[in-house]
Amino acid sequence: MSATADTTTAGTAHVGRAMRRKEDPRLITGQGTYVDDVNLVGQLWAAFVRSPEAHAKIVSIDTSAAKAREGVHAVYTNEDLDMETPLPMAWVPPGVEVKTPDHWVLAKGEVKHVGDPVALVIGDDPLAIEATAANARRNRLGRRIRAREGSLPTGEGPFEIVLANLIASLLVRIAGDLRTELATGGTLLASGIFVDREADVRDALEAAGLRVTDRLAEGDWVALEAVHAA
Repeated sequence: MSATADTTTAGTAHVGRAMRRKEDPRLITGQGTYVDDVNLVGQLWAAFVRSPEAHAKIVSIDTSAAKAREGVHAVYTNEDLDMETPLPMAWVPPGVEVKTPDHWVLAKGEVKHVGDPVALVIGDDPLAIEATAANARRNRLGRRIRAREGSLPTGEGPFEIVLANLIASLLVRIAGDLRTELATGGTLLASGIFVDREADVRDALEAAGLRVTDRLAEGDWVALEAVHAA
């Protein structure tokens, strides 16, 4: 007959035991606090503009249109930060020479991976910033869009692609103006939370000479692709 000695000590009582987690109840019951839950008076929001390319030279970054947008307080690129050195290496083992590429807060001269941040936009309306970015991602047009903000008519058309992220009543009202801004064969991407009035939007687009060719929906959000037929 043999016996096993109890080697448990006061300092290691947690080893080999299932420990009850303290943070789970509030997280799984919707009582957790995340960054998006913080809403202070005068709070601003930040959004990074990231590269769709794996490796490319940065020729120029035009921030004038973004800076002129209502609600935008600042737009920064690497040149605005005026940093003399890149981010430091977090840890270098003693006696080991570590060769690592430069890592800048915002890309300097070139981007080195998909998602490399190239600009930082700070504003007071997170929904407007995210809506624009989300539309570009959903429609895979990130590399083709040149944003232009203004009232209709713009006086700069016709355009090959027009994005309109609006409520149903506005889309119905300006359907004809949107057609005027499109070149023959051009594409309109009309999106918004208007699933309940989708039929009205479709009818207005068709009446304006825009043929709906595709539809994408997620919950109450709907996107209609329409072509300006000859």
